[in-house]
Amino acid sequence: MLRTFSLMLFFFLIALTNKAQNIQDITTPIDSLLEFFDEQLQEESPKLDRSTLEENIKKAQLYTFQLNRINQTVNQTLDTSTLERVLPRVEAFAIIVGDRLENQESKINLRFLNALENWLGYTSEELNNGEKLISARVTQLMEARLKLDSIQQDGLLRANLRDTTLLPEYQQTISTLKTNLSKTDSTLNQQRLLAASYQSRASNLVIRLSDIRERIIGQKRDLEKALFEKETNFIWEPRDFPSTERLILIFRDSFRFNLNITRNYINNHLGTTFFLFLLVYLL
Repeated sequence: MLRTFSLMLFFFLIALTNKAQNIQDITTPIDSLLEFFDEQLQEESPKLDRSTLEENIKKAQLYTFQLNRINQTVNQTLDTSTLERVLPRVEAFAIIVGDRLENQESKINLRFLNALENWLGYTSEELNNGEKLISARVTQLMEARLKLDSIQQDGLLRANLRDTTLLPEYQQTISTLKTNLSKTDSTLNQQRLLAASYQSRASNLVIRLSDIRERIIGQKRDLEKALFEKETNFIWEPRDFPSTERLILIFRDSFRFNLNITRNYINNHLGTTFFLFLLVYLL
């Protein structure tokens, strides 16, 4: 008796499973008006859940609106005028100060190093502001890239009407959407390359400024250790002062270097500089 009941229960479960499968096959939307041109979709089971024609019409409208918003972001431009003002100044600083610190023959005292440290602070702040502009633009473009990819990967763009003579307005909408997606994709890539070029340039300068900062700290540490050491030879020792010709070169280099520091200070404190000049003139 128990054996007979078990067999009946087994056949009942099989029948119930088949019925559920049939119900699932019926409720899976397969629109015979549409055909999909995608190798992966063709290889998959026909039970794959696909959108109907009516749903595709709604999505085409939605994606057109979304693409317009994406274009608003993409068509914005990076503030290159500010970056072209900031980055060359930082590059000039890195060259001038880097060469001076690498010159083993030049004598730099603590006053010079402190001035360099202040100059480095202003320069780093300028570069940081430039990096913020670049980072904001990069974030905008990456968000636009994700939204555009989401549209391009939708099955809507791989579905065509089996009868191409039907619904010409719908087919024109899809064709226009594909064309505009291609244009937006091209423009977006150009904007990303532009932002990436400035991002790479700024990143290189951050590394160079960090190296300069470490050199300044190292030289200050060496000078502080040497504070209690003699600076010149004793009177009974031969003099090793540089020649007059060499002193002229040192004076010339020091004058140019101080001129750069003064110019940088004026550029970063225009208001204060103007006030001081006005005060001196009135006095």
